Amino acid sequence: MVATLELDSKSANNERKFRSPNRVLARSFRLARDKWKKKYMETRAELKRARKLASERDASRNRWRADCEAAREQVRAAEALAEQLLQELEALREKEAELKKTWLANAS
Repeated sequence: MVATLELDSKSANNERKFRSPNRVLARSFRLARDKWKKKYMETRAELKRARKLASERDASRNRWRADCEAAREQVRAAEALAEQLLQELEALREKEAELKKTWLANAS
């Protein structure tokens, strides 16, 4: 109880709790605040860079997927065309073989 009375009397008399002068405390607090602000701004900038990088990577991935799908579609079209041309070639070879048979039969 006596200790609280002493503290109350000190605050009532506006005695200082700190021994450092106000100018030193103000400078110290200002420097601490500036360090905190700088750290916050750096963290915020890093977060912004990370978000931008993620967005760029997402766009790049989507572009790559579209290119890959287009290439697959070209492959499918080329394979279908190749199959069609092979069938036409087989039909022409069969027709050629028939014509050779008829020509050889007529020539003999």
